Amino acid sequence: MTARSDEGQASSRLPFSGGLCGGVLLSRRLRLDPLAVADIERLHDIWIDPQVRRHLFDDEVVTQTWLGEEVERSQESFATSGYGSWCVRRRGESRIVGFVGLRCFRGADEPQIYYGLDPQCWGEGFATEAVEAVTHLAFQHLGFTRLLAGTDEPNLASQRLLDRLGMDRVEERPAESRATRFYALTREGYEKLTLRLRPDSASARSGKDKIEIRLYRSTDFRAVEHLWQEMFPSSTPYHQPEQSVRLKIADSPDLFFVADAGEGVVGTVLAGWDGHRGWIYSLAVEPRRQRQGIARRLLSRAVEALEERGCPKVGLQVRANNQAVVAFYQEMGFVVEERVSMGMRVGIGDPP
Repeated sequence: MTARSDEGQASSRLPFSGGLCGGVLLSRRLRLDPLAVADIERLHDIWIDPQVRRHLFDDEVVTQTWLGEEVERSQESFATSGYGSWCVRRRGESRIVGFVGLRCFRGADEPQIYYGLDPQCWGEGFATEAVEAVTHLAFQHLGFTRLLAGTDEPNLASQRLLDRLGMDRVEERPAESRATRFYALTREGYEKLTLRLRPDSASARSGKDKIEIRLYRSTDFRAVEHLWQEMFPSSTPYHQPEQSVRLKIADSPDLFFVADAGEGVVGTVLAGWDGHRGWIYSLAVEPRRQRQGIARRLLSRAVEALEERGCPKVGLQVRANNQAVVAFYQEMGFVVEERVSMGMRVGIGDPP
């Protein structure tokens, strides 16, 4: 079972780059430690969070006693099989931000990967990074020939994460409350994925895998301002970068994403959520960086962030004469709807 993911940064670093030392897994930003008794209280807070548990163990509110038994099961599994469950921390920090593990569910003989994150840490790519580290362990150190994962049918964010890892959907089991979808990654699939994304691959040589999709920071403003002035030169006064950024940060900073190429921001996207529908705004990529998949990654990350909030539908607007952009969004799954677009200026700012 997989809880909510964050995802969207699988290509921002080398695939499956975890290192193993005494049961501890290390990735670029994370440290994964085998579950310990001292972790129970903090893990319990995460496991009973309504946003986490709704896709984990059928929304059951587990007790600390049960979690203590889970720690014992994990320790026994490490001793006998070399795998179990880990708590997830940022490297150099003590606070637990999530969990990930390999575990047999409901009497099954084959372990599945499962994970969950503190909702406050969604959107940082931690779930993807933790799952990658465990996947690397399974195939490179434990001799797995296949890795399984199961997720509830409504959990689209986790399904996207599993798709990014190259997993194929192999089965769907109906249930009284919700169906469970099962995914599998074979050793052949794992090797193809690591070959495609390794540092000396064509995508690495082109610089694509150096792009990180992350949240906007205040230090990004000048780069964002320059990008928007270049890509949206005819914007009306009330859409000027300084005001747009200020209002976005005041309202929903966790829905403002940028593409960071290391030397600076090369792309942006804003997502909006009003509790009823989601919207996409200001998707832009520097001309020299276009046709490298950056816009697709930005858009996918914004859509995932909206899905994490329970958004049922995402909309956007494109100028009617911009057929190239219309075609791009159609390739991403959007459809043209017969609507009349209307607007009315309210509040602050100069009139159009």
